[in-house]
Amino acid sequence: MALPIVPYSGPVVTRAEAKVNGLKRYFMGPDRPCKYGHISERTTVDGGCILCARTAAMTDEQLENKRRYALKYDEAHRAEKNVKTAERYQRLKVELGDEGMRDRFRAYYWNHRDTALKHKNLYNQRHAEKLKAHRLQPAIKERIAETGRAWAIAYPERAAAKTQRWRERYPEKVQQWRKENPEASRAIKQRRRAREREAEGSFTADELKALFKKQAGKCVYCTVALGKGYHADHIVPLMRGGSNWISNIQLLCRSCNSKKWAIDPIVFAKRRGRLL
Repeated sequence: MALPIVPYSGPVVTRAEAKVNGLKRYFMGPDRPCKYGHISERTTVDGGCILCARTAAMTDEQLENKRRYALKYDEAHRAEKNVKTAERYQRLKVELGDEGMRDRFRAYYWNHRDTALKHKNLYNQRHAEKLKAHRLQPAIKERIAETGRAWAIAYPERAAAKTQRWRERYPEKVQQWRKENPEASRAIKQRRRAREREAEGSFTADELKALFKKQAGKCVYCTVALGKGYHADHIVPLMRGGSNWISNIQLLCRSCNSKKWAIDPIVFAKRRGRLL
């Protein structure tokens, strides 16, 4: 059975130096792992990671033993590693400054994205309850929301695709939210329709509630009670150049809204006997 392999800690030797000196292996240092996160020597001839090559030849039992040994090693040396990491971080922060550190982190992330995501997911799993409590703090919750809104404005197509994937993955949550927030759901639907028609304006759930109260909870045309549901109708239809401001919205029952459709409001009112 092959012995588990711990991270290599020998002297740093670049590949160019190894070629000049005729060495078969070189080591880029602990800050330069391979694309799978291995801190290991590499072969000079092709730049291949030694640990990757050994791992590929291991059996499932050997891989499991290696994983267990690595966990024990990390646990035994965690405090020492944390101290060294903190010292290195402070040293780099003094040398590079805040903006330089951000650039360094961005470069590392995109150069080792798979490894970074793996470590991030592992951390999130280990500290799920702690992260959840942190995100529920009012100030943090608002900051996360502001960041999300700014990202959606900067990348509208990606934001729309992400929202669509979420809706397809959690349809029951979408239905539950629509049931609990009918006014907001209607506002979103009409905003989407207005955007498709390139019409200006939007309204909020609170404005719909105020309009419902102003109409005394009754349909504009037939005066039936709207307690069981209503349609937010554009007085001047969108296809006739109407806006999506709340001033162009009226609340109708399903029957009246279906009959009105895209008819001119004056014409429809005369048909209903509301105008002479």
